[in-house]
Amino acid sequence: MIQAHIHRPGHRAGGLRAMPVPRPGYTLIELVIVIAIIGTLAAIAVPKFASASTRYRVECGAARLARDLEKMREQAITRSLEYELVLDDADMIYRFGPVGIPSEVQAVDLGGEPYRVRIEVISPVAGELAFDGFGNASHNAEIEVTAGQWTAGVLVRAEGGSVEWSLR
Repeated sequence: MIQAHIHRPGHRAGGLRAMPVPRPGYTLIELVIVIAIIGTLAAIAVPKFASASTRYRVECGAARLARDLEKMREQAITRSLEYELVLDDADMIYRFGPVGIPSEVQAVDLGGEPYRVRIEVISPVAGELAFDGFGNASHNAEIEVTAGQWTAGVLVRAEGGSVEWSLR
């Protein structure tokens, strides 16, 4: 009688099992190491991103206030009218427009989206500023825009009404 040798997958002749063929993929250890590396990078990047985002909001808020002050000055000269800015630093809102024409007064909320910053009048304490028909400011003014650790200052010079802002 002739014995037929039947070869079964995973078995060797003589009844010994063959080593299983490794399947493609990643081991649990490899996955844990990758997750740890990603977590470490995220722990480093997130605070830096949050700080950069806060700085950007302060810069945008200060730039917006400075642009509105320049717009007021230009409109005062163009229309030969007195323009006034009133800051409400409790609500983080300022209003500006021609004196005596309430329908043209505009309001800007720096405390809300997208700015979410605080405004504080450094000088004068009253929080009001006007430009006459020649573009001169009623007085020197300094306004701070802050959020987190970042602060920007907006300066208005009485003589000539120049407006500038800078990050501090």
